[in-house]
Amino acid sequence: MTQHFAGEAFLDHIPPNYDASRKELIIRIFSTILLLVCLIPYVTTSVLKSRAFQRWKESLGASTKKSADAKSKEQSSIKSKKSKNKNQNGSAIKVVGVKNELTEEEKEAKLREDFEEVYEPHWSTMLIMPLLNLFCLCCVIGLLINSPNNIYAARAIFQAPMLSSAECEEVIAMAHRAAERNVKAAKNAGDDSDLTEEKRKLLMDPPMGWKKDRHTRYPTTDLNVVIDPFLKEDRMYLEEKLNARLAPMIERVYGIVPGAIRANDIFIVRYDHDKQPNLISHTDGSDVSFNILLNDAFEGGGTQFLHRPSGQTFSVYPEKGQGLVHTALLQHEGLAVTKGTRYILVGFLHIDYVDPFTGEPTGLSKFASWFSLPWLQVRMKDGYLAAHKRLKKQTRGNLNTDYLGAVAENKKWTDHKYYRILLRDIHDVASSFCDFLSPHFMASLIHRDNATAYLNALDLGYERSKETRDKSPVWFKGQQIEVDVDGSITGGWKDRKHDSSKFENL
Repeated sequence: MTQHFAGEAFLDHIPPNYDASRKELIIRIFSTILLLVCLIPYVTTSVLKSRAFQRWKESLGASTKKSADAKSKEQSSIKSKKSKNKNQNGSAIKVVGVKNELTEEEKEAKLREDFEEVYEPHWSTMLIMPLLNLFCLCCVIGLLINSPNNIYAARAIFQAPMLSSAECEEVIAMAHRAAERNVKAAKNAGDDSDLTEEKRKLLMDPPMGWKKDRHTRYPTTDLNVVIDPFLKEDRMYLEEKLNARLAPMIERVYGIVPGAIRANDIFIVRYDHDKQPNLISHTDGSDVSFNILLNDAFEGGGTQFLHRPSGQTFSVYPEKGQGLVHTALLQHEGLAVTKGTRYILVGFLHIDYVDPFTGEPTGLSKFASWFSLPWLQVRMKDGYLAAHKRLKKQTRGNLNTDYLGAVAENKKWTDHKYYRILLRDIHDVASSFCDFLSPHFMASLIHRDNATAYLNALDLGYERSKETRDKSPVWFKGQQIEVDVDGSITGGWKDRKHDSSKFENL
């Protein structure tokens, strides 16, 4: 059950009440199952069977009447002969018989017993149950697809204040201090250093101390808050702000409990007009992404989102301190900075239904996980990549593979190519449903005049709820890992493998 949102009074745009919506959805699903699987089949088959019984009884009555008429004629003939014999002999023998007559209720019960022995349902009656079951399944799927996680939030962009102006300046300052430490480490690195010549050169290239090669496919000029030399105090500062402001917002707009949130990457990016001014269109490798604008001393910039079915785009230009939150597989790009430098704090968040380190449930609702198309889309992608990774390990240096692409002597069903095809197809179907059915829109949650009061309310609410919250988000310790469909860890990013000690005691 979600916590009360401390900033509710300041909302200009009201997201759905996820607890109430899910209770209503459960009632509708059970009502649909009760109606289509139990009530309608029972009434329909009872009515059809009753009509069949009436027809059978009528046909039986008609044949009985014919038999009775024939018997009556036979008895009349016998009486006529007896009458002649009486006249001839002058005497008659009177036969007295006792006959037990059945009541109407007993006759009806006897008829129904006889009917049950000969009754065979019509083929149309036998089709009712599977057709109703299929219709019930379609109705339940339709109800689940129309849940808020699938229709309302799947392709929405939420904008809200995250940091004050002074707090933004502090985050930029801590990034510059970390960059200076990188420069110092590069200058003092000896031959036994882990830094290669190429990495040293990249660190010494302007802007000095900033990484340029962390993200392979979509490289940015950035610093990760764990891998790069941020201080423990820096991470504690960010953790307080994210716990107080971002986690409650995500819980409010997505119905996701804070304990299910695990950051897989948090970093500070800079876009320089004369270096890297923009980032091409892409999707992020996570469930939810956020970015917070840290300054306004630049021109240009902004984030552009793509509506894939139509090819239309729409752009969002947040103010300093405001954050954008959206599902990560929504296509977007960073627009070019034409003057100055744009700083943003970016995070890729995984939504876990089990803790990848302990296997313990996080309390995530089924409606926000297995019944959520955006979540299912990411999970199928994770499983597909994990299966391919296993396949590469199995086939490396071993050509003894079967036609399914798995090592013959160590084959598991999750290694079959049909398993990977299934994951890929579910991913594609979920993505198409979200793209076509979910509205693409930007919701500004808070008016700029209420930004300070809103942040103060969230901070106060966080302080009051510290003792009552069961679990908090994991912002740093769980970064840069890869998980499978079941939530288990399958590997880590190269930076985590190389600097695993930095993730200890976080």
